[in-house]
Amino acid sequence: MRVVHLIGEKKVELEDQREMVLLYYLIEEPSKEMSGKDGSSFLYGIKIEKQFGGIVESEEVEALSYSKEVVMQLINTLMECTVTPLTLIEVVDDLITLKLCS
Repeated sequence: MRVVHLIGEKKVELEDQREMVLLYYLIEEPSKEMSGKDGSSFLYGIKIEKQFGGIVESEEVEALSYSKEVVMQLINTLMECTVTPLTLIEVVDDLITLKLCS
């Protein structure tokens, strides 16, 4: 069963004094295949939700890693950089590429 955990919330004040709220989530879902190197039988992903002016936007990337720690580090980086749902997929791709190439 898929579980979505709220990890953090970031309020951003815009130039016109309106406020945008970004919610960052950890997605945890059972793996349908064998477990990861660390013995985990769960896959972890990320969801970002933006609330602004009564409109809610969201985007998610599922099954990024068997490592909860790796995905939590990604979420913390996304929060620090105020990443929105619109750019989530591209930013995660860039961060993973940097990690693999370093």
